[in-house]
Formats: sequence, structure tokens, C-alpha cells
Amino acid sequence: MEYKTGMDPTAQVEVIVELLGKLGVQVRYEHLGGEGGGICHIRGDRVLFVDIDADMATTAERCLEALAGTTGADQLHLPREIRDRLEKMKQ
Repeated sequence: MEYKTGMDPTAQVEVIVELLGKLGVQVRYEHLGGEGGGICHIRGDRVLFVDIDADMATTAERCLEALAGTTGADQLHLPREIRDRLEKMKQ
């Protein structure tokens, strides 16, 4: 996956994880086989699993998908790179 923004995949993951935290999503870093992780509900809590076996581009994509599907994300101040990628995702 090619990134044409000033923010590399690692930085995107860090920012998205912080944003999800502001929305009450718990974050867990786990060995998941390289698929990148995703968000789920566990006993009523939203939990983002970040796959530490995946490459950063895949992880960034999965984290972005989690952010896109989280209620309240549109109310946050998003860095331009993240906002642009979310808008592309919705098209």
C-alpha cells in the first residue's frame, strides 16, 4: 500500500489508537497471525485488537476501518491525512 501523505503507517496507527481511546475503545496488542487486527465487542466493551504480527500498512488499514465504524469518530478533530483516508474509504 502506497502512502502519499506526510504520515507514515506507524504514525497513523498511533494517532488512530489515540483517537479510538478518546471514544472509549480499549486497545490490545496481540499476536494474531498477520491479518492486522480489528474491532469487536466483548461483554459490552469495544476492543480494538492490534495485530503485532502484521506489517504496519495492514495494521494502519485495519485501525482506520475500526475508526470509520466507531460512533462519534466524526465528532473528533482528525489530522488531515486520517480524515482524507476516511473520506476515501466512504466512497
